[in-house]
Amino acid sequence: MNNELENILAKAGMKKKDAAILIKLAKLKNISLSRAFFLYAWKYYAWCTALLLAVIFSSLSEGIDFFIVNILFCIGVGLISLFFTPFVINLIWSIKIQYKLLGK
Repeated sequence: MNNELENILAKAGMKKKDAAILIKLAKLKNISLSRAFFLYAWKYYAWCTALLLAVIFSSLSEGIDFFIVNILFCIGVGLISLFFTPFVINLIWSIKIQYKLLGK
């Protein structure tokens, strides 16, 4: 079972050593592998949520027109940063692994 899970994580782009540590963490804390990976990659989700909330709350006070323009601008900047920053790439990678780990 461990080798199968290590292979799933390795195919998803995780190093075998990190995958083994993650599996040991899940066993040690008696939690699912998906939850252990969430604990491993929580910083990506936290920063993404903080940035999204900052955009929403700073835009709402100016009115709906400013809110829509600000959201469209942020989507544009987000798409550009997708190709230039490892943070967004790691966020998408971690979501992909979370999807593969469902139920394991």
